Amino acid sequence: MSRKNRSAAQWQEIITLFEQSNLTVTEFCREYQVSHSGFYHWRKRLTSEPKAEVTEDNWQPVNLPKVQTVNTSSPEWDIELTLPNGITLRMRQ
Repeated sequence: MSRKNRSAAQWQEIITLFEQSNLTVTEFCREYQVSHSGFYHWRKRLTSEPKAEVTEDNWQPVNLPKVQTVNTSSPEWDIELTLPNGITLRMRQ
């Protein structure tokens, strides 16, 4: 196969050939004169699941239960989420 300017369809054929072979990626790339980086890039690109588009139509309302707080001096939060990096998100309904 030519090494330059392969189309997405050609890369799909290459990935399919690899999947049908019993070769390692290194063996396959050497035999078919495909670069490792190109192979991994196109395999990821062609096998990735399409991402869902987020629109207002996709949103669903969330009904949160009332939260009882023990400390009456702090405001009531419906949700408090502390992230690993130390940031705390507090949300009211």
